[in-house]
Amino acid sequence: MDISRLHRVLKIITLLQTRRHWGPEELAQELEVSRRTVYRDLNMLELAGIPFYFDRAKGSYSIHETYWLPPINLSLDEALSLIALADVSSGSPAAVPLLEKAVDAVRKIESRLPLGIRDAVGRLSQNISVRRAPQARHVHLEPIYETARAAAAARQTVRGRYISFAERKQILATVDPYWLVFHERAWYLVGRSHEHREIRTFKLGRFAELKPTGERFKAPTITLDDYLGNAWRFIPEGREYDVQLKFLPLVAAN
Repeated sequence: MDISRLHRVLKIITLLQTRRHWGPEELAQELEVSRRTVYRDLNMLELAGIPFYFDRAKGSYSIHETYWLPPINLSLDEALSLIALADVSSGSPAAVPLLEKAVDAVRKIESRLPLGIRDAVGRLSQNISVRRAPQARHVHLEPIYETARAAAAARQTVRGRYISFAERKQILATVDPYWLVFHERAWYLVGRSHEHREIRTFKLGRFAELKPTGERFKAPTITLDDYLGNAWRFIPEGREYDVQLKFLPLVAAN
């Protein structure tokens, strides 16, 4: 087996162990090869006795939970990129759900790096800076986030008191949580509002409380991209405009 194919096969194992949705098309795009090549690589896994299977309901491959392969050693560039991104996420005045856990995970990875890579990363990271946009306030957001995340995974309706910016008052919101999205500076819940009878975008930080109702909902028939369409920023208006912008010569080239 040539080195490039060996690398692909090991990467497929790593991807399938993440438990994310990895169908033939997604694997081909991630590995930058054809579907035919993916099938050949999967055949190599089968010949090697790797216990993977295809879940027809989800349309994706999985590796049996009892199988475990130690992670592939990171290169200097891979380790440096992870630690730089962790430093960006750790600078928030309040813990950002999910991103905070990512920082903890990267610190654990950093502590397990070979000594030579760890020393090199320490030297190089002093000369690298990644600037980000200011984050929204995330104080006491963790319980709201965890409720929304669990409900979205279980397809369970949630209800809570919500400070509506559009309606300029606190409302009772009953929502089927379709998607949780971190967009630029804050977490949002996108789902069907029972009160408005349409899909709405709710900023998680504006929920005063949020609890599951025990009711179940069906999976949406559209994707998040379908809902957003050609939205300006993150809120689809349902109407499109033709806009012309004029720039001074000093900045026009940018």
